Amino acid sequence: PNFSKAQIFALDCEMVLTSKGHEVARATLIRLVSAENDDISYEVEFDILVAPERKIVDYLTQYSGITAKTLADVSTRIEDVQVLILSIVHCEDIVVG
Repeated sequence: PNFSKAQIFALDCEMVLTSKGHEVARATLIRLVSAENDDISYEVEFDILVAPERKIVDYLTQYSGITAKTLADVSTRIEDVQVLILSIVHCEDIVVG
């Protein structure tokens, strides 16, 4: 890997509680564009709602902001998000989150 070309990303996931435990309901990936002095700029690579595999028992709305209405027409699966991450983030990159 060429770490001199490394990019820095932040990944945040909002979770819901399902019959099998916690599952991702929203994933957001941002990329640091520049950080000079106190001026930080970034780009949102994606902000995607995700349909959990199992039945949702608690939306954890007070923490996640997710509701039944939020996920009503969502068909994106966690596997879709994983493929998207792998198409953006490379082995030399840094991901925090």
